[in-house]
Amino acid sequence: MKDKQIIFLITFLFLPSLAYADAGTALMYAPMVHFFLNIPIAVLEGFVITLLFRLRWRKIVVVIGIMLLANYFSAFTGIFIVKWLRNSVSPLILGQTPLYRISSTLWILSGITFLLTIILEWPFCYWILRDKEKRLKKSFSASLIAQVVSYALLAHLYLSASVFPSVEINIDRTLSFASDTKSSIYFISAKDNGVYHIRPDGSSLQKVFDTDKVTSYQTTLNNSKKTSSGIRLVTDLRSEAARDWEIWTGYWTGIEAKNKRTGYRLHIAIETPFFVWPARNITILPGNQVVFQLGEQIVICDLNSRKLGVITLGRDPVVVLDK
Repeated sequence: MKDKQIIFLITFLFLPSLAYADAGTALMYAPMVHFFLNIPIAVLEGFVITLLFRLRWRKIVVVIGIMLLANYFSAFTGIFIVKWLRNSVSPLILGQTPLYRISSTLWILSGITFLLTIILEWPFCYWILRDKEKRLKKSFSASLIAQVVSYALLAHLYLSASVFPSVEINIDRTLSFASDTKSSIYFISAKDNGVYHIRPDGSSLQKVFDTDKVTSYQTTLNNSKKTSSGIRLVTDLRSEAARDWEIWTGYWTGIEAKNKRTGYRLHIAIETPFFVWPARNITILPGNQVVFQLGEQIVICDLNSRKLGVITLGRDPVVVLDK
């Protein structure tokens, strides 16, 4: 490739991400709902603990008050726990191909938060049962029961607010559907921030530029700020006649695709309390294949076959069609 073409690609690779003023997603408002939901949860927990541990009903208000304190304490502490899980624990579990380990990671992280919440709220249950025999064992049981009650409600809240790819999307680790795609992808590697070349099927990986050689370009481009109040632009490399799928995206909403002829819709996005993967740098290839950045992964989706797979780890992909 000629030097001018390399410089052109480097320029686009280091363009800063565009900022948008889209409305927030449901998950952003879930903590606010959680804040007010703590009150009915505490009431329900208070009734259950009073009933199961045969406490005096005239103390029900005190029990509810203590459980309300427990809920707000664990909710406040949970902010830091979730941040720790998101930044330190989830990357270890997700590994080199995070897309393929979403379900197992969510189960593990949810289990960790459940156990930690039992421990955090145990002193409050001990306070309630301090006059009971075997209060240590009973207070742990009470905390466990309280978490079963609260998580039954909170799990529904956060699951309904989370976003996952459409159920029709099939994960394909082999990338066999991309083997005939005649294009090249240039991207910034998550490994060393170097600029690499790769094919959509994950083959022909090679380094084409060192980051230290483009420092001046990076500094210049990072100083230029581009903003827009509209939807994020999509690069479409299809011919006008072949654009039977319409694709659009916003800052938070991932990718939406609609077949103009059938009205069929697909949604590709990942947003959970533990990790959020926005969709960026979308390019539509001939044949209705879409290359884009999902979190820190570069992925490809075939809209016709509804298959999705990870090409590599990295960011800011630029796609060039073969001559």
